[in-house]
Amino acid sequence: MLNKFNLKHKISDEYKSDIHGIDSKEFDEDFSDIEGQYEIIVGNFREGLVSDELPFGHEWLFSFYKSFNRVAQEIKVRRYVAFHLVDSPYHWLEFEINNDKLVFSGKDIDEPLFSEQFITEPRTEFFPSRIFKDKYDEIGCEFAFVIDTKDFVQEVVESSLNLVEDIRNINANLLHSKILKDFMYSILLTKKIWNL
Repeated sequence: MLNKFNLKHKISDEYKSDIHGIDSKEFDEDFSDIEGQYEIIVGNFREGLVSDELPFGHEWLFSFYKSFNRVAQEIKVRRYVAFHLVDSPYHWLEFEINNDKLVFSGKDIDEPLFSEQFITEPRTEFFPSRIFKDKYDEIGCEFAFVIDTKDFVQEVVESSLNLVEDIRNINANLLHSKILKDFMYSILLTKKIWNL
C-alpha cells in the first residue's frame, strides 16, 4: 500500500513582522532564510510540528524545502539519496527507488558521521540497503514507508511554491531578493527535471 507524503510549514509570527516592511536588498543583507515551523507527515510518522497555537518557530524553511527539492532532483538520476536536516545531524532521512516506488525511511545515529549533509550512495555500514529487506526495524530504521515517486515530487514542488506565495502575501518586494530567487531556482530545476 502506498502512503501519502505531505510537507507543511508556517512562517513564525515574529518573522512575519520582521520581514513585512523591508526591501529585497535589506532582506539579502540581514536575513539568510525564513524562520518558522515545518512538518513532514507520512502514514503515522510525523517529523517537526506546525501549530497555529505556537506563534514562534526556529526552523529554516528555505533550507528545509531546498533539501527536499534536491532529493527530488537526485532521485530522477540516482537510486538512493539520504540527508539530515540542517539542525539535526543525528537524524537521517533516506529515499531509495524500488520498482518505480520510493521507499522513505529514517534512522537515528549516535554521532554525526559525515561532513556532508547529503549522500547519494548507501554507506552500508550505517545505512544497509532497504531494497532487499522486508523488516525495516531489523536494520535499525525508525520508520519506513513506500510512497509514489511522482506524488512525492509533486508535493515537494507544490509545498515549496506555497512558501513562495506565503512570502509574497507578507511582502511582495522580497520576490526580487537574491536569496528568494535562489530558492525559486531550486524549485524550477525540480520542475524541469521532472517535466512538471
